[in-house]
Amino acid sequence: MASIRIAKTPVEYNQLRALVAIAQHGSIRAAAKTVCLSQPALTKAIRKIEQELGVPLVTRSARGAQLDCFVEAVASAPLFQSDTDRADVA
Repeated sequence: MASIRIAKTPVEYNQLRALVAIAQHGSIRAAAKTVCLSQPALTKAIRKIEQELGVPLVTRSARGAQLDCFVEAVASAPLFQSDTDRADVA
């Protein structure tokens, strides 16, 4: 599986897909369903990235979840958009 090194440990492609799904759906629960993970597993993956980077990436609230502006910009990159669109069709 491909990974991108942006911290001491590599960030897995699936973790990036989870961030993109949160951006698209605005909810951790809906994002988890999209990437075929349980909600606790997706939350754990996001928290792991946040701990490795030392910054919060997702703002959680009763109304859902939102990415911070930097992560939102990365999540809207065409590379990730086309990949998640293919995953929705499959």
